[in-house]
Amino acid sequence: ALDALDDQERPHHRASLVMAAIYLELLNQIEKEKFSVLHQKIKLTPIKKIWVAYKTWRFEKKRQAL
Repeated sequence: ALDALDDQERPHHRASLVMAAIYLELLNQIEKEKFSVLHQKIKLTPIKKIWVAYKTWRFEKKRQAL
C-alpha cells in the first residue's frame, strides 16, 4: 500500500509514513518475541522510535529530491 502512493503525494503523507514505519518496527519486534503479547508487554523504546522516525523522514526527503 505504501508503494501505491503517488510520488507527488508522498510529501503530504510523510507523517503517516513515519507512523507506518514505527508500527512496522513494532510488529517486527512482536514477531521477534515469538508473538507472546499476552504474557509480556512489547514496546519500542523512545530512542528506537526517534531513530525509526528519523530514518524514514530522511529516506522520504532523499526520495523527494530525486
